[in-house]
Amino acid sequence: MAKKLQFLLLTLMVTIGLIVIIPNCNDISRTGEPSTNPSVAVGLIDDFDDGDDDNLFDGANELWGMALTRSYDDANAMGGTGKALRINYNMGLDGWSAAVFGIGSSFKNVSSYNYLIFYIKGTVDNFGIAMKDSSNEKILAINDYIEGGAISDTYKKVTVPLSAFTGVTLTDITYVWINFASGDMSTTTGTIYIDDLGFAETEATSSSLAVSSSSSSSSSTASSSATLIDNFDDEDDNNFFNGTNGPWGMALTRSFDAGALQIDYNMALEGWSAFSFGIGSGYNDFTSYSNLTFYIKGTTDSYGVAMKDSANNEIILDINSYIEGGSVISGDYRKVTVPLSAFTSVNKSNVTFIWINFAAGDMSNTTGTIYVEDLALE
Repeated sequence: MAKKLQFLLLTLMVTIGLIVIIPNCNDISRTGEPSTNPSVAVGLIDDFDDGDDDNLFDGANELWGMALTRSYDDANAMGGTGKALRINYNMGLDGWSAAVFGIGSSFKNVSSYNYLIFYIKGTVDNFGIAMKDSSNEKILAINDYIEGGAISDTYKKVTVPLSAFTGVTLTDITYVWINFASGDMSTTTGTIYIDDLGFAETEATSSSLAVSSSSSSSSSTASSSATLIDNFDDEDDNNFFNGTNGPWGMALTRSFDAGALQIDYNMALEGWSAFSFGIGSGYNDFTSYSNLTFYIKGTTDSYGVAMKDSANNEIILDINSYIEGGSVISGDYRKVTVPLSAFTSVNKSNVTFIWINFAAGDMSNTTGTIYVEDLALE
């Protein structure tokens, strides 16, 4: 809900002319012109974590037909956190029904994306995925686009090229839906779970689909080719790579400040500490990316950024060698761009941790505070 409130606030601010939105996005983010999507650059339609029927594309999730019931299920959420959309069907009640995701008027232009992506598990059967513009629609078989060729009792990724929705105008999308047609299906009753429905620029979106933060010229924002590990907007310790964020050592405390990660340190308590970002199983392969990026501001000092693989190979690098302007400053966020090749001995196909390093021997301050935003891979 916090994300949706942010979207509504940003839309109001644009409407009254308080700010100008500069399009910015992650791996699944919109890159269209501001006039086609004035509120915020996003790719995620809904992750269902808030358990309500409003989605992030300013539309409503609803059911068409009589065969379906739906709920939001935390026990079956992908990665074990948040919620998934649960859809129960009984085709004996209606020969056709659909679980529909409305697309709001400001988000209809999806032509800057290349794929529709979501995750599904549940009853094995032949379900459809559909897209509609103001006058045309196209229904495709999910089994033609799912990993392994069929739904199973574990989540599988569905990747549908938008070009497959032939006849549908991608600048005027009104609905996306999951199609249930008894003539195509072998079961009369069953249940499926849907998670992380969104659009993507590239097929290799490896994290849970994520929303990048909007910005004015002075704020932080992930780039158009980035996949977010965490933007910290939800202010919890779970990240989009199915891992956990948290401090190592005694010198650090963490909090969240207006959607940024705030790290306070006192090196008198311990000479070394780190704030780590765990990389969950299924998200360890970084070989399709070139850079690790994030935004940082706060106490000027010498901090490190580190990466570790499953064989405990690790490399710690000086942030000041990779940050815009050569150092952290207190006033504005600066972008840090670290080539993954700089983590020389780390196996990029099996990364287990990234962390911000605090080592008293490298630092000139005993106490201080930094803020981190939009940790991502590009």
